[in-house]
Amino acid sequence: MRLQEVRTLRSKVILRLQGPAREHQSTARKGGGAMAPHHEHLPARGAVPADHQARRGSGADRRRELGHGMLSPCSAHMDVGRHCSWSRCKTPARRRDHPLSEPSTIALPEPGRIMSTAPVDITPLRPALRSGALLLTANQRLARAVEQAWGAELAAAGHRTWERPRVHALEHWFAEQWQRLRDTAFEPALAGVPASAAVEQRLWHQVIAEGTEILDGEVATFARLAHTARQLLERWDLDAAAIAGGHRGSQLFAAWLPRWRAAMAARGLLTREQSLEALIAGRAAGVLEDAGTAHLVGFAALPPRHRRTLEALCSDPVFHQPRARDNAARLVRAADPDAELAAAVDWAADQLHSHPQRRIAIVIPDLGAVRDRAERLLRDVLDPLHCLPHTAWAPPPGNVSAGQPLADLPLPRTALRLLAVASTPLPWGAVCALLHDPHWGDAEAEFGVRARAELELREYGGVTPGAAELRRALTAAEQRLQCPGLVTRRLQNAAELHRRAPARAGFGRWVQQFAGYLQCLGWPGQRTLDSGEFQQLQHWGTLLERFAELGISGEALDWAEALSALRQLAAATPFQPRVPESRLQILGMLEAAGLQFDALWVTGMTDNRWPEPLDPHPLLPPALQRRLAMPRAQAEHERQIAEHRLQELRAAAPEVIFSYPLRDGEVELQPFAALRGLPATAATDPAPHPLIASLTRARALQTIAWGDAPPCHGMNIGGGSALLRDQSAAPFNAFATWRLGARALPDPEPGLSRAERGELVHRALELFWAPLPDQSALQSLGDAGRQQGLRTAVADALDELARRRPELRGPRLRAVEAACLLRLLEAWLAVELGRPPFAVVARERRAEVDLAGLRVQLRIDRIDRLADGRLLLLDYKTGPVRAGGWDGDRPEDPQLPLYALAVREPLAGLALARVRVDERLGCGLAGIADVELSGCRALADHGLAGDWQGALTHWQDVLEALAREFLNGTATLCHYHSDSARRDPLMALNRLPELKDIQRITK
Repeated sequence: MRLQEVRTLRSKVILRLQGPAREHQSTARKGGGAMAPHHEHLPARGAVPADHQARRGSGADRRRELGHGMLSPCSAHMDVGRHCSWSRCKTPARRRDHPLSEPSTIALPEPGRIMSTAPVDITPLRPALRSGALLLTANQRLARAVEQAWGAELAAAGHRTWERPRVHALEHWFAEQWQRLRDTAFEPALAGVPASAAVEQRLWHQVIAEGTEILDGEVATFARLAHTARQLLERWDLDAAAIAGGHRGSQLFAAWLPRWRAAMAARGLLTREQSLEALIAGRAAGVLEDAGTAHLVGFAALPPRHRRTLEALCSDPVFHQPRARDNAARLVRAADPDAELAAAVDWAADQLHSHPQRRIAIVIPDLGAVRDRAERLLRDVLDPLHCLPHTAWAPPPGNVSAGQPLADLPLPRTALRLLAVASTPLPWGAVCALLHDPHWGDAEAEFGVRARAELELREYGGVTPGAAELRRALTAAEQRLQCPGLVTRRLQNAAELHRRAPARAGFGRWVQQFAGYLQCLGWPGQRTLDSGEFQQLQHWGTLLERFAELGISGEALDWAEALSALRQLAAATPFQPRVPESRLQILGMLEAAGLQFDALWVTGMTDNRWPEPLDPHPLLPPALQRRLAMPRAQAEHERQIAEHRLQELRAAAPEVIFSYPLRDGEVELQPFAALRGLPATAATDPAPHPLIASLTRARALQTIAWGDAPPCHGMNIGGGSALLRDQSAAPFNAFATWRLGARALPDPEPGLSRAERGELVHRALELFWAPLPDQSALQSLGDAGRQQGLRTAVADALDELARRRPELRGPRLRAVEAACLLRLLEAWLAVELGRPPFAVVARERRAEVDLAGLRVQLRIDRIDRLADGRLLLLDYKTGPVRAGGWDGDRPEDPQLPLYALAVREPLAGLALARVRVDERLGCGLAGIADVELSGCRALADHGLAGDWQGALTHWQDVLEALAREFLNGTATLCHYHSDSARRDPLMALNRLPELKDIQRITK
């Protein structure tokens, strides 16, 4: 697909995608909701749009991608740009000869918006700014800061308008010069267009996938590594010969590089570094004018090719370094990284409250990794009401420089999940999240159906349901609730579109297919989008544009492959919402370069990060990287970079705090060696959440007393021994479960659930013993007869369960379950053969016990008669077995005592039959018996009376007391047994773990 075809397709797709967006925007303008971003959320003039922000990983990863320790992130801005990124950059280069160029004057800033300290120290730059000289900065943020500081100074001097200064980020200025070359039809500039990072990596992916090399890893990972290796190679002015004869990684890269360059040339594409050579040629040919003196701010060094280009275009490049200043720097130690971050946020809040005009910054070296936690702490401290349900979305109370991957945001994540479930089973958690997601269909109107469908999925959908299971669950939910099948019809239409999709197609065709599929499902939903969601929708459209541009590779993919490529592109695309300027900045290390503040806190100053540990690029020869001082390859170079950054940070504010954690997990940490001479203090403990503090300050708290529930005498209440077990352990849980119908949502399990496997064991043993009257009959069968009897019983039990679980009709699952069940029952029959003689009196006998008017329904798994004529009652258990809990006023497991009360004949024992094999225990018996029976102990050993009559009397009394409690409505909020507290299934309902916190607050 050629470039013009890509542009045409993009226009069609974006028009289709922007239909809902325009409707939302129109609604917002009419007052229907805060849909479109407000004007105060727009970036400052000249700001880089969010889709051109740098990929936010660790600082070290970004340095490697950029090619040098202190080169601007702006080169990464360009990396995530369009296919023809320099000629079509969203942030236009300011060309004074262009009829649509920006105005040459700037109006006075809004009064009250000027901070107490300029965002950058422009004292050494003032002569250059007055003379209109060229200023080049390390990143776009610094360029805006210089403009802001200069404008504030002129406004304070009484100027109303002034000439816009010539301040550019270096990479943006290079882009402007490239466009000038193209405008003059300079032949080397017409040889091709610079490819975006996404297109480059896709071609790397194609070349590597088509190769014959054996790889130890994913192709996508090697494509990213090859992309950064090529950048380093060209930025250091090296050719392929420089990596010849290297290690295994270098050999792979050397084999791929010629094929990749041929693929680029065949499509008329250039790399950024190749375009820099065209700039040098343009200056040598006189096409580009000499830029004269260029003042560079925020750089420690430049890669050789960037320096060569700069020296060719500017006759006198001047590098400015930050001025040293005397300030009150100090060191703070915290217990761990979480406590360190909390202390920094609390400090920033105190600064903002005490000094309303101050510019405050927190610098976090690994901001990309802790961004979400940092934002949440900011909101908790500065906007505590954000967590309440009625609070509308608002941007964070400080500017956070790190963007979030577009794939992790609500709208794009929903779109990717909807596309994925069409062709691939998803984890049940992701499918349940889709059911409750408001960003498709009419979530509010469909709430009941979706909630019921989740229950269906949890019970029968398995651990990885797909589109068919989702439709089946929604169909069952609509039928049960007698609702019109709107959701199911929507899914069926989408499934039909997926069925008609081409087997393989190019990227542009998949954009159309994906857009139509999402439209069928009603994405992004019928609710009004807030400002943040609206921006996400816009970025999704831009993402599809960039995805369509990958069609220049000429690949044909299937649905799953195209979706994988789209997901990778979304994960590599940062999203930074447009928010108003704030006095508080949360910055990464590179973003803080060259800026200044009134107060600064720098976290993570540990000696295992400063200097950064060596990590040479795996596809380039390590010796070559060390010799040329490439990023993270030479210890001395890393030390110099660390010291330079430290000097910059110490000069960035009158008050600077460096902090470090004492421990990270089990690892003890020390501060960076250069900071150990600073005065050190311990971080204060983090303050409680402001909402908790407001509760403690409240004059009166409303207390709702929870007493007993209404009595239920004479009511028909189902439930067997589990009812009394719950009443004994947690009375409120018994009330909620057996009278209100509350129950925990089941978690899906692979294959059959534990309950279903237990049901199979019970039924197979019942069928197996049906023709056998006693142990002697079992013995007379012989091994072959027992095997045949077990196979027949297992097959019949599986047939019965298959009526509810159709997947058991499949040969593979049925064979696995049958084999496991046969081995288990064979182990249990070995126990049966080793017991004293017995006869089977009953199997799965139903019984009833009346306890103070509560009729308890029971089903005794098996009743055996021993040689002395007395009975042994058995209860099959396929889970963990604990022999005990039958004594005291509140027995933990009243099942066997209830069996004993239901049978009116003399007893020899009560036993749990452990039909279970694990690494510690095999099958066996555990219980009470007054005869010699392996695994069973006497009554007295269980804390009971010495004879059966005394035990039965005790059980009658305590179980009747529990029954009266339940019938009278006793629903105390407590746990009487520690085991029930650990395994409480209704914790979200009874909220017992919160009682201590509530009591602390109320005191």
